[in-house]
Amino acid sequence: MKIRVIRGEKVHTGQRNDANMSQVFFEELELPRPDVNLEAGSGSHAQQTALIMQRFEPVVLEYKPDWVIVPGDANSTLACALVASKLGVNEKTAGGGGVRCRG
Repeated sequence: MKIRVIRGEKVHTGQRNDANMSQVFFEELELPRPDVNLEAGSGSHAQQTALIMQRFEPVVLEYKPDWVIVPGDANSTLACALVASKLGVNEKTAGGGGVRCRG
């Protein structure tokens, strides 16, 4: 039997300025704090997507992951999946409709 250790860093886009739409989930679901917070805030779809891409790319370059797993169906999902794809990193997107895989 082959055993693999899976290690992962958690990146939070910080796209919600309202604590009821962000921090509350970490607290009530007792989720571990993210290793990186991109602090993207709010803005138009284009502004938010562009800012998340600009802030996520250096994170991917620094951590050099084998895979990027992106939950959700939002601007952050598109931004992070696109960065991973353009950098040649395997990416899995898990949305409300199930798991969609590319790679």
